[in-house]
Amino acid sequence: MKGILGSDQRKYVLDCTRLTPRDANWVSKDMGGTGKWEESLESSGAKSQELIPSTLDDDEWTACVIRRELITNYAETKIRDHLVKYKEEMESKQEDKDEKKDDSAVDDKSDKADDKEWVDLVPGKKVKEYEKSEEEKLEEKKKESLLLAKVEDEYVNSLRYNVNVFLPYTRSIEGIDKASYETLKKDEEEARQLARYLWDTAIPSLTKEIRSGGGSGLQLPADGRALTEMIHQRGINCRYLGRLAELARKEELEDIISSKKAATAAALTMSSISSEADDKIAAAKQYKAPRFCMPICWLELLECEMVARAAKHVLDSYILENGNQPAAHTIASFLSAIMSVGEESAGETEVRMTNNPDQEEMATLTLDFGDDASGDDDASSANRGREEIWKDIEREVGRRFRYTLLLYNSTSSGSSKKGEAEESRALYMPLLRRICQRSGIRLVAKQYDLGKKCVCGGSAPSYPIAPSDILDILPLVKHAASLAGESFSPCSFSGSSPVGSNTTLHILLDDVRTMHGIAQANLNNRNYDAVVEYAQEAAALYQRVLDSPLHPQITKCLRLTTIAHFQKNEYEHAVVAASKYLAITIALNGFDSYEVLQAHLTVADIYLEAGKIEDFVKHARSAQFLMEFLGGKNYAGIAPQYYRMGSLYYEAGKVEDAFRFFEAAASRRKEDRMFECLIARNTSGVLANLGLFRQAFEYEKKAYQSYLTFLGEDHDATKACMRSLSVSYC
Repeated sequence: MKGILGSDQRKYVLDCTRLTPRDANWVSKDMGGTGKWEESLESSGAKSQELIPSTLDDDEWTACVIRRELITNYAETKIRDHLVKYKEEMESKQEDKDEKKDDSAVDDKSDKADDKEWVDLVPGKKVKEYEKSEEEKLEEKKKESLLLAKVEDEYVNSLRYNVNVFLPYTRSIEGIDKASYETLKKDEEEARQLARYLWDTAIPSLTKEIRSGGGSGLQLPADGRALTEMIHQRGINCRYLGRLAELARKEELEDIISSKKAATAAALTMSSISSEADDKIAAAKQYKAPRFCMPICWLELLECEMVARAAKHVLDSYILENGNQPAAHTIASFLSAIMSVGEESAGETEVRMTNNPDQEEMATLTLDFGDDASGDDDASSANRGREEIWKDIEREVGRRFRYTLLLYNSTSSGSSKKGEAEESRALYMPLLRRICQRSGIRLVAKQYDLGKKCVCGGSAPSYPIAPSDILDILPLVKHAASLAGESFSPCSFSGSSPVGSNTTLHILLDDVRTMHGIAQANLNNRNYDAVVEYAQEAAALYQRVLDSPLHPQITKCLRLTTIAHFQKNEYEHAVVAASKYLAITIALNGFDSYEVLQAHLTVADIYLEAGKIEDFVKHARSAQFLMEFLGGKNYAGIAPQYYRMGSLYYEAGKVEDAFRFFEAAASRRKEDRMFECLIARNTSGVLANLGLFRQAFEYEKKAYQSYLTFLGEDHDATKACMRSLSVSYC
């Protein structure tokens, strides 16, 4: 914070450069950084070394600072470790003191025994040791807690982080003020420890949490906004998306290796080879793969977000370079290149135009529009080709995230078969949506041919996105009181008042926020009556101030109210609150947002418990559509949704519909390997009810192989499946 005292004796804030220290991971090792990125680059491949800068000498990285959430987590960890160490030291001192006291008592007794012979007047009777009363114990605990609180306050006051470390172009004070120089070096080391904590602890912990999310109930983010909010809550900056993707890629490779080992172990177990024949075979048979595997949608989401953020900067540079050329041409050509797998040849373009006369008419209108707007017949020739655009994006991803893309534009590296396999995981629709969000672009709502060949650059109109498809380009506004995860909101102006900016730029009420926190604490303590009271009061205060229910904090209050009524088995009140929660969430964020997805899941659960199956299916299907639309076909929550609806159809007696849902669930990616066994066994039961016993036997056999692979032949579930398999065979 930089300020001056004016001649009018008023204090003026001139600049606020940083409130937290600079990130030492983004400082070159020669300048005092941690050297983590340099070590990571040395172990990467040749392509990574080509696209990723060899040094961190970039003036833009001066603004790379540590997030305050990370400092809070790091400080809490240090305080906890300090208190544990302090307790251990106090206990050790007390033990030493007790030992010395016992030794002195023994010495005194031995001295007295030398002077006088002791006679036990009452044989076998022992003197009862003195026991402290409950009041004395409580008093000691109170004194201990007060002492720990005092120690904690003293240690917290000692935690100070210098925000002016690792500043470039500063003069050394080593020969001027030795004490200040030593203090600065100490502050730099503390900043390095903070950065190492981020690299070695925070990021791997998040990766581990994502991997075991199926067991812990963690809901993975479905789009870039939810991803940004999630990692920010953990103190991780978006510039570490590349590091998260590297760890996700390693986890996926480990899953492939473990699956192969587990399959080999299952094949050996089911074969007639004796375990005593070879020690290696015996060891291979005992291998069991981990239950949870890495969700592949995590890597897809990370790369999608990196491409969208890099594309924003590349597109901005193109628009500035093209000057007077209409921005619609540049944007359409740019988006067409990103949403494609290659460029069309002249013959392919002619065939497409012949088969679709409407596209030919739109192309004529586009060319006329471009000539009138720019006054230059060759204005569109300034647009780059697909290869050049992707090179710029890959270079920007390597610069900003120090990562090499694996899923996007993968045909440019490696064999064609490998490229096709990796290219199928690219999220084109979520990527197009995310680029438009990050750049403020509005498109015509229609079906685009994404993931195919494109036309971009030159004089021909771009395809699949034409300049006429660009409706508007809106500026992104950031406000200090914004409650959105990214803090940016598109804003358009109609007259003198902004339109569309009031959805996320809201006032903050500290007292209402405190009230919401109290409601959340009561929810954790299962005091549901207090939750309803505080949440409703907080929502009412916001509505009185705003004269409108459209506020993100009101949706949070309605969600708490919904959960409280649901836990109290007041389903009618829960349905009313959930309906309001869903309606306001859609009004604030649009129907295609992660918040609306969460609202649909909440409403579906309430309708299911209330026995309204038709309404449950409606909201469950909406949630399933949003999962696939936002997160792609490999999103982790799609298979459980299909299985859930299949189970309901099976209970309702609609066996054929249940079978179709179970088939859909089996075809989707599943992170819990036991879930595959569950789907296979239920599908076997459905087929048996349909009279298809041979197919039922095959599914039961598949379930047994999965149990054998991941649990072993001695597990109870494997034995139960084996008994069912025997019955099916008979």
